[in-house]
Amino acid sequence: FEEVLDYRIARLGSLHPKTLEVRVELAKGEYFKGRYAEAEEAFDEIKSEAAKAYGEDHELVQEATGMLGEIYWVTGRRANAAKLVEVVFRTRERTMGPYHLKTLQTLDGIAWAS
Repeated sequence: FEEVLDYRIARLGSLHPKTLEVRVELAKGEYFKGRYAEAEEAFDEIKSEAAKAYGEDHELVQEATGMLGEIYWVTGRRANAAKLVEVVFRTRERTMGPYHLKTLQTLDGIAWAS
């Protein structure tokens, strides 16, 4: 993924959605390796940069926010996790509709975060 990221930054720029998608995958890799601090930092950066470039409702912002919720959950910050997942659910419900797959998957996340 590192080579793909370098290529996309060079060709598309660091804020292009396809570049940010690669960064999301790299951050997920850190998460799945149990490197929660590194993953949290990466998702914070992705969320901030995507929000500035595309607005708070953009799906990359929601994905990063949802992953931050997962990180908060596994690191014992359950109240914060539940708040983030709720924000993602409300945003997806408003922007994608109540029956969109991602909205329903987020609703499932609320169940485990509660």
